[in-house]
Amino acid sequence: MVWRPTGVYVSQILQPEPVEVSGSPRIPCYVGRGHRYARVRNSEIIRSFIYEESLTVSGILPHTATLNYNSDEALDTSVLYRSDGTIVPQNRWWYNSSSQIQIDASEFDITETYTFDYQSIDRTPLDPLPVTQIRNPVQIGRTLDREAFDEFVDYKLPMTITGDATDTDALEADPGNTYPTPSVVIDNTGATSTGTIVEGASSNWTHNYRRRTLLVTSAPGGVAPNRTMTITWFSAPGCPGNDNLPGIPLDIAEATEWRTDTITEGVNDTDYPLDFASLNLTVDFVWGATQFGAGDSFTIDGLGPGLLEFDLTHINTNQFIEAGSVTKEAGAGLGTLSLDASGYTPTGQRKYWFECIAVGATTDFMYGIHKEVSGAAPYIYGTANLTFTGTTATLTLDGIVFTFDITVGVFADGDIFSVEVKPPRNEVTFHDDRSYELTVTSVALGDVDFQWVTDTPEGGAGTASSDNMGYLNPTGSTTGLSGNFKLHARNVEPAGGDLTKTMYASGDKFTCSVACDDTIDWSLLTAESETIEDSDIVHDVTGSITGTADTYYVVLQHTPSSIQGVTSGGSPLSYSQVPNTPYIWFSTDPGADVVVNYRWVGEEPAPGDTYYLTANYLRPDSMYNIPTKFTSYEAALNWVSPVDGNNDLYVMLSIIEPLFKAGLQAIYLCQVKDADGDGVYTDVDFQEGIDGSELRDDIRDLVVLNHFTTLNYQLNSVSNMNDPYVKKPRLTWIGAPVGTDVGDSATADTLVYIAKNTLQVYGNDPAHGSRIMVAPTTMTKTVNMQDGTTKLFTLDGSFLAGYLAARVAAFSSPTRTLLRKTIGVFDSIETFEGGDINLIGEAQMVYCISIGSGVYRIEQATTTDRFANHTKYISAMCQKHNINQAVQNRLDEVIISLVPVSPRDAAKLIRGEVGGVLTSELAKGNISPYLDDDGNERPFDPDTDVLAYQDETSRTLYWTKFSYFLRYEIERIYGLAMADSNDFGNA
Repeated sequence: MVWRPTGVYVSQILQPEPVEVSGSPRIPCYVGRGHRYARVRNSEIIRSFIYEESLTVSGILPHTATLNYNSDEALDTSVLYRSDGTIVPQNRWWYNSSSQIQIDASEFDITETYTFDYQSIDRTPLDPLPVTQIRNPVQIGRTLDREAFDEFVDYKLPMTITGDATDTDALEADPGNTYPTPSVVIDNTGATSTGTIVEGASSNWTHNYRRRTLLVTSAPGGVAPNRTMTITWFSAPGCPGNDNLPGIPLDIAEATEWRTDTITEGVNDTDYPLDFASLNLTVDFVWGATQFGAGDSFTIDGLGPGLLEFDLTHINTNQFIEAGSVTKEAGAGLGTLSLDASGYTPTGQRKYWFECIAVGATTDFMYGIHKEVSGAAPYIYGTANLTFTGTTATLTLDGIVFTFDITVGVFADGDIFSVEVKPPRNEVTFHDDRSYELTVTSVALGDVDFQWVTDTPEGGAGTASSDNMGYLNPTGSTTGLSGNFKLHARNVEPAGGDLTKTMYASGDKFTCSVACDDTIDWSLLTAESETIEDSDIVHDVTGSITGTADTYYVVLQHTPSSIQGVTSGGSPLSYSQVPNTPYIWFSTDPGADVVVNYRWVGEEPAPGDTYYLTANYLRPDSMYNIPTKFTSYEAALNWVSPVDGNNDLYVMLSIIEPLFKAGLQAIYLCQVKDADGDGVYTDVDFQEGIDGSELRDDIRDLVVLNHFTTLNYQLNSVSNMNDPYVKKPRLTWIGAPVGTDVGDSATADTLVYIAKNTLQVYGNDPAHGSRIMVAPTTMTKTVNMQDGTTKLFTLDGSFLAGYLAARVAAFSSPTRTLLRKTIGVFDSIETFEGGDINLIGEAQMVYCISIGSGVYRIEQATTTDRFANHTKYISAMCQKHNINQAVQNRLDEVIISLVPVSPRDAAKLIRGEVGGVLTSELAKGNISPYLDDDGNERPFDPDTDVLAYQDETSRTLYWTKFSYFLRYEIERIYGLAMADSNDFGNA
């Protein structure tokens, strides 16, 4: 005999009429597609609470540790942990100040590591998210289910962009790329003499961006070996770049500022430096048989590698336009340069260079602007002739007002200044952790095409191109890749150039990654321009507000973090702020309206406040292919959220929602995982979900939604679960795909064929009566979506099957029937007429008729099993499940592990418990009264209706047989009518 675990196993006696048992409510399980996101709802977050901060504790007395942030010093929320997670008692440590704690000498262990939880009073800490793999915050509020804060206005979820380990603002280039390093190409074709130029032996060009130097010779003289000549040259950038350099001279159109030198044979004609010294470009002048000629021209191209860079606005940390400090690069003059960048207009980052070239009636400054991104030219240059008014002169470039000031002293020829202006940080708008791989697919003058792919469905894939000036753009876009992610391809040879100088080739690869830091950053400020009317200016006679008597002040709506300026009538005002207050004061009455431009912390929780996050995150593997039980619609809705048009589990849930208020106690949802993430659900994917349904003992109904091709696998699973030794009896409810023909028993893949062939059970298979098929293949249902809209779904038969399974589970008694029950939850249900109804009815499928106003009535409530009445009717199968489960549970609870006096005593105990269940169910009306052989009611007889005895081969194995009678619905009435007589005996 096969060994079984201790327990009770009850099966059916498969004769044309007996058994099955109960105990627990029916719980249907739905296996289907859901959303690949899950939703965390109203998760509590405490602003600026610090979790498990690693402490550096002094090894000598006193054993103090400085905190990363200031604490509120509240002991009830502060916890000190040892490395094993145990808590250090509060009497063994204490606060010395808000920024320092001390550990008692009796507790301190130099080999131990300590971590600390505490509430910070600072606004700078980043709050950890309660989930990882977040995809988008739905709402953040101060109270449940209320949105109070806006992403990118009040807060952001920081993302980290990672590329090359050494050049951190560039993507990582594959080592096998065709042009991995910078190089130098010299064109001598502009020379008519025998002189040529070659790269110098010590030249080591490492610049990442293409630059071109044009060199012209003049005034050749002397004879070998003492030849001489004059050279004139300029150098300019050939593409935008994150770390580029300006031209030499800054204004390359100023020919008088080109660099000039005399080259003497054997003196300075080898390793002659060109361009910026930091670029390590040197050349050798090869005189040839005669001499360099007057007007010989040479082009020296320093070529950068194939290079993709991140837009610098992704790297920037500033929220508003920010100008760096002006740097004086060279010169002895005393003049100074300042700027107002508030009107900065470019979208990309730029660096500005100025060089004084003349001081006189006007002061002349060359300027050069190198760009991170450019729409037309990689480099802007020019010369400004400045006329001073008093001690200042201004120059406006890109909306920036540059002010040249000679208050201290004048400028001098050769003064050089530089300053960089940063536009606000540009946040990517996605939150998934994704990797990018970009592969070059074609190269042309002025254009390099890429195929890009990511490793997440959100990131997707596509094609993009770059023209050397702007962003790397997908087809039809001008603003970068999706999600506001902006990249640049550098060193693309422009149209009209030499294709051999494009530093890309098909197959070159570049990679990077973008990852969410899983934190919330509340550091964003709100810019405010507030006008205070003259009548609202207050005279502080005593100085009680400002601290100075006889002053004037205004009260702002918010407390400024910083003030950008105060004006009246367009003119700046001198002002002071009462620290950490909204009070701005003046020594004299402004006498007119005042405008204050300032920034404040905006809408955000204060440190220590609790706020609530609802967000979508990537559904973890633990939520797939495992049935999860829900006892309320709300709990199930949270689990299946978010909602979209492909979320079959949500659609099913919306259909059965009213049943939760009509007796439905619980359901199971089992979401199928798309294993390869391609959006196409395979039979193998659904088989995993069906396998998962076998893990739960209390599932009584199995419904596979919208995936009919796994029918045979579904049937095999239910057959296995109905094995009495598995002890998981269940029914399966089946609906066919939209448009399946009614057909006949000889035509494959039709409704009748499936019901009368595929779903049939033979012999002593315990799956008899477990298969229910609905005939309608098409329903429509209007579903409320979470964005407040509605969507009309066209559904297959599995959704009606799912509704009927829940409808039965909601019945107050297993004896109730679906027959003639009405359905009003669908917009429409397919109905049948004439001969089709006969075919469907004879095949024992469930079908409906319309009774008007969108209401339908069930006209048959049978399984497809033809074995016997008790396997034909759904209500009979439910009664058998109920009784059999009740007997099984009772015997398992009371009898198993008892040590009886004798086998006779054991049999008596078993019969008594079984009889107790049967009489109880009889009293509840869950089974029919017992009948004698003539069909008359009789009392339950515990001696004949229940048998129990010991197995002949095992002294620990007992058998019980018991009988009960089922209740059946009245399905049909046949009548004969007699006119003018009641003499039925002669009829």
